[in-house]
Amino acid sequence: MFEFNCKHYVLVVDYYSKFIETALCSNTFSAVVIAHIKSIFARHGIPQIVVSDNGPQFSSREFQPFARTYEFQHITSSPRYPRSNGEAESAVKIMKTMLTKCLYDNTDPYIGMLNLRNTPKNFGPSPAQLLFSRVLNSKIPTQNKLLKPKIYKYDENFVRYRNSQETYYNKGAKNLEPLKVDQRVFFKKREDDLWTPGVISSTLENPRSYNVMDEEGHEYRRNRVHISPLPQCSQHQDSQSPGCSSTPGTPMTPRDLESPGTPTTPRNLASPESPITPRNPSILESPTSSEAYGTPTVSPEVQVPRRTTRVIRRTRRLIEEM
Repeated sequence: MFEFNCKHYVLVVDYYSKFIETALCSNTFSAVVIAHIKSIFARHGIPQIVVSDNGPQFSSREFQPFARTYEFQHITSSPRYPRSNGEAESAVKIMKTMLTKCLYDNTDPYIGMLNLRNTPKNFGPSPAQLLFSRVLNSKIPTQNKLLKPKIYKYDENFVRYRNSQETYYNKGAKNLEPLKVDQRVFFKKREDDLWTPGVISSTLENPRSYNVMDEEGHEYRRNRVHISPLPQCSQHQDSQSPGCSSTPGTPMTPRDLESPGTPTTPRNLASPESPITPRNPSILESPTSSEAYGTPTVSPEVQVPRRTTRVIRRTRRLIEEM
């Protein structure tokens, strides 16, 4: 679901061909959204897996019987983490860009959708060629041989390009440590909120997705990036040291996660092993032997200023000489 120009749309995209289907909804009720999805399934067939966000239209009681009746697996992405459903988010961005251009140019948006589906992608055929094995007839002049059915596949360069993207991304990424049930953690209820103590109540089938229960008993589903585990106390470590709580029900804060070896004294307080020495020893030291016997001392040399001694000449300007 997305909103554009005060209107609500439902969007369905094919993962393989990137073919986008969208429909204008009169309202955001589950019955209206399900009716549009049924119409799309009647044209293209019922998919095996449907991935959606956790919107009220897809998490309602009406959508669950719809998934059982049409016999497809429904997977929801992690809340507050749009990247877990990146294909749909990218398709929404493409559709909003296309609708914005059609609105400014005062052109038919359906012609824009037709041209978008016929446009070849990088290193590969168009979404229509991948899904229907042919080019869709449009207002653009097209050869008759392109309208005939032909099986299209992704080019080898495209596959190589996607593999290189995955390789370079994995160089700077790492898998976070999986969490266990009843493990104490900190989590964020919202992306910009502070860390809240909680306990892992259950793990989900979706990768890196957990149910977390806070101190008030409310359960939240969060992605692994929004969960920070508490450090485990070793057997030889004192239970009262920072980073460990004496009782399981005692909440902890990120300040308690400091290492036990961190000194608590201010930096300006000196330790007994390091005596304080004055910055100017001549103030507290006794007079030297030469001063005691009246021997004249040599005065220090006068420091020469380090600024440049080059003569600065004023710039000659033609307007001043006229």
